[in-house]
Amino acid sequence: MESSFAELLFPVLESETPMSVELLVVHPEESSRQTIGRLAAEAGLRVCESNSAVEGVLLAREAHPTAVILNLEPPGMDGLAALALIRAQVGATARVLAFGSTDPGALKFARELGADIAMTHLDERPLQDFLQEARRRPRRTLGAAIASLP
Repeated sequence: MESSFAELLFPVLESETPMSVELLVVHPEESSRQTIGRLAAEAGLRVCESNSAVEGVLLAREAHPTAVILNLEPPGMDGLAALALIRAQVGATARVLAFGSTDPGALKFARELGADIAMTHLDERPLQDFLQEARRRPRRTLGAAIASLP
């Protein structure tokens, strides 16, 4: 069986185990990050946390999470700019939940920038549903993404 050039350079390391999924949480408040992290751990997810947008963008590039929860009012950068940069880092297959703005225009723009869910505040039930969906998604590695290219 012949392998593609991409498969030779980047072996496919895709895993179906729930613990291979990573969640990036970008929120300025430690207590909120801890609450989200606890719920994510209960759902079987590994969590990367950031208290600033700049660090969140860098973590998105390094960790390649399959799900992101982003407060739209993070310190250090405009939340919508952070959303656009994070979406560019994680790709189209990752799920993104953005929250924290009461401006309907900002929430609409967040969806246009790639947020799958945009809401004014984070309620526990939608959060749990989002985390369960993230848990069901297999981790897509760079090797798998490149190998799937035509």
